[in-house]
Amino acid sequence: MGDSLRGQLFKLVLAVALILFLIGAFLRWQYVDVVTVNNDAMAPTFFGGDQILVWRQTEFDHGDIVLCRHPRTPDNWVLGRVIGRPGMSVSMAREQLVINGQRVDRDFQGEFRFEDTQNHNVATFRYGREALGEVHLLFMERNDRNITMRPVTNSPSLVLINDNRTWIGDDSRAFGPVPPEACTGVAFMRWAPGGRAPEVLGQGHLDILD
Repeated sequence: MGDSLRGQLFKLVLAVALILFLIGAFLRWQYVDVVTVNNDAMAPTFFGGDQILVWRQTEFDHGDIVLCRHPRTPDNWVLGRVIGRPGMSVSMAREQLVINGQRVDRDFQGEFRFEDTQNHNVATFRYGREALGEVHLLFMERNDRNITMRPVTNSPSLVLINDNRTWIGDDSRAFGPVPPEACTGVAFMRWAPGGRAPEVLGQGHLDILD
């Protein structure tokens, strides 16, 4: 390969890299936030230390993972799964979600040992998928915990539930429904893992989130 051709290829690669950088900078400025997850409330979808991308928007679909201001302490932020949209009824029967009177199908896929950082011990979690309309979301729960929630009926706000059902205090089970205007965007990609996820989940960089 001649020096002239090498030079042309170098210039082409440099130009493509510059264009991609500028596109990324524009998206970051206008539409996308990079957020570092600070706990395991949304495990196994993402774990504390993961860096995720949040697309700024103000309309939210059933099953979206949303970033919202905490209803009781607005200086803090929470991430949660939209289990109930305005007008829906949400409850739990025998640890299974019930939405508008219909039980959500669950398919358990396995177990793993994991450090429960909220309770400061290592425990066995079972994990699987739930069919939430068109979204098949990951969830997990400790084998030695009972999962309950107070029914929510025809709320004008969003009902948020953690994918880690054992994690208490960071979803609507603790602080009630969240007004849509308190939420700023939808998480759509894991930019970089924090290294806490069990290997069985196979999580990595640039993963599109369920």
